[in-house]
Amino acid sequence: MNDVEPKPTSIRRRLLIFLAGSAVLMVSCAAVATFWVALHLANSAYDRGLLDPAFDIADNVRLDTAGAHIDLPEKALEALTYDQVDKVIFQVRSRENAIIDGVPDLPLPPEFDPGQHLFFNSNYHGEKIRVAALRSASGIVVQIGETLHKRNRL
Repeated sequence: MNDVEPKPTSIRRRLLIFLAGSAVLMVSCAAVATFWVALHLANSAYDRGLLDPAFDIADNVRLDTAGAHIDLPEKALEALTYDQVDKVIFQVRSRENAIIDGVPDLPLPPEFDPGQHLFFNSNYHGEKIRVAALRSASGIVVQIGETLHKRNRL
C-alpha cells in the first residue's frame, strides 16, 4: 500500500502551459484573419481588373437609328478580353435584355440600378466564373465574365 501523493504542478509549468496555449490560439486566429484579409484584397484587385473592360465597352456602345451596337473594331474587343490564363467572355444587353453583342448564353445579372456596377459568381458552360456587370445610365448592361484559374492559383 503505497500512498504516494502526486507532486503538485509547479507554478512555472502551469504558466508555461497557459502561455503556450494562449500563443497557439493567438497565432491561429491571426493566421485566419490574415488569410481572409489577403483573400479579400486579392479578389478586389481581380474584380477591378475585370471591371475596367466593362467600362471600356460601355463607353463605346452607340445608340442610333439602326439600334445599339458596339463601336469598336474586333481586334480592340479581343484585346479587352484577352487573358493568358483565364477564359474571358463578354455580353452587352439592351434595356429590354436583348443581346447586342458577345456570347449569347451568359446568364442575366441580378437586378441593379442604372449607373451602378456589381460583381457576382456564376457558371458558364460548366465552369465557375466571376462576372462584373455594369448598367449604364441608358440601361445598357455590359457583363464581363472570367474563369477563376488565376484566383484559385493565388
